[in-house]
Amino acid sequence: MANPEESYPDLGLIPIEQPTIRRSPKTALLSFIHEITDSGAVRDGFKLIVVGGILEASRRGLGLLLRQAYYYATIEAIFTEDDPAYRWIIGWLSVPERQSDARNFEVVSTKYQEGGHDAVKTGDIEKGSSGLALIPAFDHPRYIRFEGRLYRFERYSENKTFGDPVAMLKVSVLSRSQNAIHRLIASAYSLDQAHTAARLVTYTPAKGNTYWHETSSRPARSLQSVVLPSGVKERVVVDLEEFLGGAKWYAERGIPHRRGYLCYGVPGSGKTSLISAIAGHFSLPVYIVNLAQSGLDDSSLAELIGLCPPRSILLMEDIDCCSTSREVEPRESSGAIEKRMDVSTKASNVTLSGLLNCIDGVGASEGRILCATTNHVERLDPALKRPGRMDVWFEFKNATTIQVRDLFINFYPAQADAEPNFALADRFAEQVTPDAFSVAAIQGFLMQYRSQPEGAAANVGQWVARGGRAD
Repeated sequence: MANPEESYPDLGLIPIEQPTIRRSPKTALLSFIHEITDSGAVRDGFKLIVVGGILEASRRGLGLLLRQAYYYATIEAIFTEDDPAYRWIIGWLSVPERQSDARNFEVVSTKYQEGGHDAVKTGDIEKGSSGLALIPAFDHPRYIRFEGRLYRFERYSENKTFGDPVAMLKVSVLSRSQNAIHRLIASAYSLDQAHTAARLVTYTPAKGNTYWHETSSRPARSLQSVVLPSGVKERVVVDLEEFLGGAKWYAERGIPHRRGYLCYGVPGSGKTSLISAIAGHFSLPVYIVNLAQSGLDDSSLAELIGLCPPRSILLMEDIDCCSTSREVEPRESSGAIEKRMDVSTKASNVTLSGLLNCIDGVGASEGRILCATTNHVERLDPALKRPGRMDVWFEFKNATTIQVRDLFINFYPAQADAEPNFALADRFAEQVTPDAFSVAAIQGFLMQYRSQPEGAAANVGQWVARGGRAD
C-alpha cells in the first residue's frame, strides 16, 4: 500500500491558470438592481411611490371630472366695470334685503340733499335708505338665492397691459340654460330703471377716457322750469317724440337713426338747461364729453361714443374748440384789460376728421341723440354745420320781456288755490331792459330775494342801472 505522504514524481507538467470571468455593463446593472430590490426597505419605498402616483393621478382625474361636470352644469357671465350691466348688477346686489347676510363687503357711503338724494358715489351703485350701501368685497364670493336658484357673485380686479386695473364681476349659477343669467340681468335692469325714473343721470369719461362713469343722479328738471321763447320747448318735444318712436321708419328708408341738435348763443341763456330738462322729460341718460378734456383724442372719443347706448343723449360742450385754441372775451383786472386763455377752452387733441367720423361715420352708433353747444357758432367748421350732423339749430339770446315775466312767475309760484301775481311780474319785467341780460343773470338776481317777490320788484331797477352787477 502506497504511503500518502509520498510525493508524486515530477512529470514536467505546467499548471493551467483559471480564466477571469468579465461581466457586461448590462449584466452588472441587472445584478445591482437585483441586489437593491432584495432590500425590504427599498421595496416598501417603491410601493409607496407607486401608490402615491396612483392616488395623485386619481386626484387629478377626479378634479378634471368635477371641473367638466361643473362646466356642463353651470352658466358663468363676466361683467366689466366699463359696461352699464356691471352697474345694474352691483346696484341689484346693494339693496337692503340682500345686504343683511353679507360677511365680507365694501362699504360705500352716500350723502343726502334736500328734495332727494344726490350722489357722493364711489362704487357705481344706487343709494340705500340708510345712506350706506354694501357691495361684494374683492375676491370674496357671495351667494344669493334668486327665483329658486343659487347664484355665486365674485368681484375681482384684472390688470391691463396699459392703464389702471379694471374691476370685474363673475356671476355663476347651476343651470344648463342661459335664461337664468338673462332673468337676473332683466331684474337688475328693471331695478335700475325704477331708481332712475324721473331722475337725470349723467356720465362723464373716466380712467383714461376709455369708458363712461356715472357722476350724478338727481331729480329731473321739469320743462316748465326752463324759460325760453314761446314755441321752442314744444318744437323740441315734438321732434324728439318722432325720432324716438321712428326707428322702423328710418330703417325702411335706409336713413341712419341719428339726430343732431346745435344749441348756440350767448352764455347763460339756457342751452344746457334745455338739454337737461329734455333728458328728464324723456328719461334719457346724458353722456357729457368736453372735447378739450385732457388725454382725449380721436381714438378714445370714438371708443366713448361707441359705448353710448340707444335712447341716450350725447352732449358735446363747446364743440367749437375742436379746431384751434381760442381766446375768450377780455376781462378787466387791476384796471387793465388782459386777455386770458381759459383752461376749459384750450385746443383739443380731437381732430375735425376724427370728430366727423364719430358723429356720422361708418361705425357711428345709432339711436342716440347728439346735442352740441357753443357760444361761438361762427367758429364752427362748415363740415360740422351740414344737415345729417346738426339737423336742428336753436339760437339762444338774452332774455326778452316775456321771458323775464315768465321767469319771475316761475320763481315765485302762487300758493294753493291762488293765481300768480301777474301784476307784480309785469312790473318787474318792465324794468328789465329787453335783450340786455341773460336768463342766468336775472335768475342770479332773483336768488337774492328768494322769498321776497316785492323786494325783487322794488330793487331790480337799481340792478339794471348798475349793468347787472351786485352791490
